[in-house]
Amino acid sequence: MKMLVHIVVAIVSTSLARVFRGPKRPTWSYSYEALLAILRRYNESPIGDVDDQRKRFDGTGQSEKTQKRMNVTETSCDGVTAFWVKTKQAPESKRVMLYFHGGAYVLGSPHSHMNWTGMLAKHNQLSVLSVDYRRAPEHPCP
Repeated sequence: MKMLVHIVVAIVSTSLARVFRGPKRPTWSYSYEALLAILRRYNESPIGDVDDQRKRFDGTGQSEKTQKRMNVTETSCDGVTAFWVKTKQAPESKRVMLYFHGGAYVLGSPHSHMNWTGMLAKHNQLSVLSVDYRRAPEHPCP
């Protein structure tokens, strides 16, 4: 419920701001500006601890449609877990993309970005190696 309030408030405030002052930046679309407002509000008062946020974030990238279109294979690269993402329809490609997911080194995982890596594999006719690197706060830097 709290997340819904963040979304509604961000959309209403973005809409009113655009009516009175126009876009925040000339190149920003309404949807982009609204998304930034939602993320800003959410990050000001995160809901739950890091584990809860990770579970919610991971759930955003694993649609059934993506799972049906992709072949995902877990592998290990010198002890680091990674996932090969390939399309089922595309022919075997020698082209490879190394992908490091977003999430500010705290959130995100290959699972949360599975839709994105699947689209990259499909549209570019290549295989994507998505690395599951260590994240803070369990692994602080340095």
